[in-house]
Amino acid sequence: MLENKQPPGKRSIALPVTLLLLVMSVMGNVLLYTKNIEHARGQSEEDGLAIYSGFEQARDELAYWSKLAASAAEEGAADAGVNRARAGFLAESMDRSERGISALFVKASEQDKVRFAEAPQAYDDFVASHREALERIEAADGSLSESERSALEAAVSDFAELDVILNEFHFTGKDNSSVLIRLSGGHDWLDVADRLMAAVRK
Repeated sequence: MLENKQPPGKRSIALPVTLLLLVMSVMGNVLLYTKNIEHARGQSEEDGLAIYSGFEQARDELAYWSKLAASAAEEGAADAGVNRARAGFLAESMDRSERGISALFVKASEQDKVRFAEAPQAYDDFVASHREALERIEAADGSLSESERSALEAAVSDFAELDVILNEFHFTGKDNSSVLIRLSGGHDWLDVADRLMAAVRK
């Protein structure tokens, strides 16, 4: 009885082709996986840098706002209208800011939706409270009253408290990818954000 055998030539070609296709498939999967890892790492570094920049911007904003509030509260100014204009400018600056602490609270609420669910609104309320007092000062006439000066000094005090908390953050490693990736994962900064939230809710 004759056996139905595959010609030797076909077998010798089919096996290498199959192995080649298998190797190419594995290499393609490895390349795709590597690209995905690189993309995820790059995205994490970008997120971490945004958080780091948020702390830098928050520190700069608070220093600027503190200077404005302190200048507006100065006694013996030659023109009381200048003090009131400064109060109005501070109100506008706070209201229009979407960076700094505001951006940090948005990031925090994205990373921990339960813990920081109310953080953005709490900060908006904090800003609104100061803005209303500052706008009333701007709209009035004459020298600042004691209550108006007290409102400005309260703003300076609040800014100083927030600045102390902000400086618990380690302002090092901005160019270190490991530091940025840790920040993107919620490490080394969410506890600071928690204390900031407690301060603005007082």
